[in-house]
This record gives sequence, C-alpha cells and structure tokens, in this order.
Amino acid sequence: MKNRKVFIKKPPMRKSSKGYYYVNLDGRQYHLGRDFELAEEKYNRLIVKSSLQSDSKTGITVKMLCDTFIAYALERFGRRSGRFANYSTAANTVKSEFGELKVDQFGPGAFRKSREILVKKGRSRQYVNQIGVHIRAIFRWGVSHEIVSPNTLVALQAVRALYAGETSARETEPKRPVEQAVVDATIANLSSILADMVSVQLLTGMRPSEVCELCVSEIDRSAEVWVYTKRRHKNAWRGLSRTVYLGPQAQEIITPYLAIAEAAGKEYLFSPRMSLELFYTEKRASRKTKVQPSQVSRKKENPEHSIGDHYTRDSYRRAIARAAARAGVPAWSPNQLRHSAGTEIRRRYGIEAACAVLGHESISTTEIYAERNESLARKVAEEIG
Repeated sequence: MKNRKVFIKKPPMRKSSKGYYYVNLDGRQYHLGRDFELAEEKYNRLIVKSSLQSDSKTGITVKMLCDTFIAYALERFGRRSGRFANYSTAANTVKSEFGELKVDQFGPGAFRKSREILVKKGRSRQYVNQIGVHIRAIFRWGVSHEIVSPNTLVALQAVRALYAGETSARETEPKRPVEQAVVDATIANLSSILADMVSVQLLTGMRPSEVCELCVSEIDRSAEVWVYTKRRHKNAWRGLSRTVYLGPQAQEIITPYLAIAEAAGKEYLFSPRMSLELFYTEKRASRKTKVQPSQVSRKKENPEHSIGDHYTRDSYRRAIARAAARAGVPAWSPNQLRHSAGTEIRRRYGIEAACAVLGHESISTTEIYAERNESLARKVAEEIG
C-alpha cells in the first residue's frame, strides 16, 4: 500500500487591531511586527521550523531541508544578495526532482541528475559547478544542525566538478576589458547617476556590488586620498578586509552625492529613487504642454513594488545592458570595468599595483599582503583615481 501524503493546514497569519501581525502556533502566540513583508518572512520561518520538528520522527525530506536552509539564508544574507540567489537556485533545482526524497537518500546519483537539469536548461559549465557547490553547502549546513548524516555529505563530496570537454554544458567566454569607446557611447544613454557609477568604477576598479553599495559611513575622508572600507564583502568570512582608495577624480564625482545623502540622513550614495526623481524632473522641464490635474502625481501610497535604497548588481547590470542596446554598441557587463581598470593599472604601474588596487590576495588572482601594497595603492589613487 502506497503512503499517502498528509497535508497539514497551516495556521493563518493574523493582524491585530493595533496593527501588528501575529500567528498562533503550537500553543504559543508569536508577534511578527507591523511590516507585512518582514512579518511574512518571519511567519514562513516559523512554519518551516514547526514542520521540521513535527517531521523529525518520520524523517526529513529534501524539500524540508531546503526550505529551512533558505529561511536561514534569507535572514543571513538578505534577499538582494547574489549568494542568496545562488542558494535559491540550488534549493529549487534539487526540490524540483527530489523534494519528497528523504535527505539521507539524496546521493551522488541524485546530485548528478540535479546538475544535468541545469545543463539541459542551457546553463554554462562554470555556473553548474557553482550551483553544485551551493547544493553541497545546503547539505553541509544540514549536517551541522544534525538534520543530515555526515555520510551523505561525504558521498556528495566524492562527485567531482564538471570538466571542460567532458560535458555537454556550454563554455563561457572569459571576461575581457570593455573598450573606452563602448563605455562612452553607453554612458551617453545612461542617467547621470548611473553614468557617474560607471565612471567611479572605472577609476577605482571596484566590484559592481561595491559601487552599488557605496555609503557615507564607510568612507574615511580624513586624508588627501579617501579610503572606502567595505564592511560586508565576498571575502569577509575569511577574515580579509576590502579597502578601496578614492583619488581626486573619484572624489569630485561622489562629493555631490555625499552632500545629498548627509542632508537627507541617508546612507547610500547612489539611489535608484533619486535617479527616478531626476528622470521625472527632466521630463517635466522638457514638457511643452500644461500638466493636467490628474497627472500632477500618480504615485501610489502603498506601491506593490518599492524602490530599494541602492542599486543591486542585477539592476545596475540591466541598466547598462539597456543603455548599450540604445547606443547600438556590443553588450557588456559592469564587471568588465574592473578588468579594464586592472589592465590599465598593470600597463602603467605593473602587476603588483594592480593587485593592490583590485584587492587581490595573490598574483595568480594577485597575492600580495595589504601592508606591502598600501602606499603603492595610495600613489595610484593620487595620480589616476
């Protein structure tokens, strides 16, 4: 006789007369706050945690593991982070075929089939390998929380990565510097804020996420060369720091944004909300006919999709792609600006200077210690940054 799947009705999330959300779960009332989106995320985490506890005797499924981990990752990294996006892809991929499987039944065969799903969708070999790492990370997290057997993780680690020539997955072209003429044509079709972001990134060699998240509190303006120290970055978990030096040209670009952010009590310099307001202001200024009363303001009080405090890597990349298409130039990504900056610095000052400015830890990705490179990076910033 086949086992029937039992569906348990979830307790509803309710709103009190005082305006806060709550849920009654397992004989206890949980207060979720007044913001609906945050309350919904907390509610989902509680439901998943409760389901895990109730399923612990019968065995936790891959779906339950993934849902629990994604709730953790959402709280740990935030919805807008690239790491969360990769974990979501990894979780959704294994759930699509193996969601009802018990976690310790997910072995090397299921892992390879999960990768094949991505290959059939046209994903690149490098991307498939990256998602494979994130799948293992989900099960590693399960081991650390005593949800998954260590033997299951050992078995998954035995599956090697996809190698070039041994798979039908497509290969990606290596990232190349973007030509200055292409950048100039694209900038001409960008808003002033996005154009300035491109210019700052090209001058400093920042990563796309670093220029998007440039904020007041992380910039030290006490010396001639300003120092941007990123608190949250891709190598922070390794105990490494990320420092960007801002020379005169970069300072000149960001100074007006610093003044605006400080006056408004905001943290981030490059705001999509500000960009949208400038766009509407320019449209109003160029309008030749009188504005009708119904068109004075069409802003919704509670819009379905709110604008973020800063650009994300994806929104920044999409804006550049649209501008490049309008300019009729080849498509390019903001990460290529980092390659362009590194190439120019290496040409003028050598490989060690490129390592210092780009923040690499080795010369194969350029490895020199920060202490040895600080003065050199400052010199580069003074002259070209």
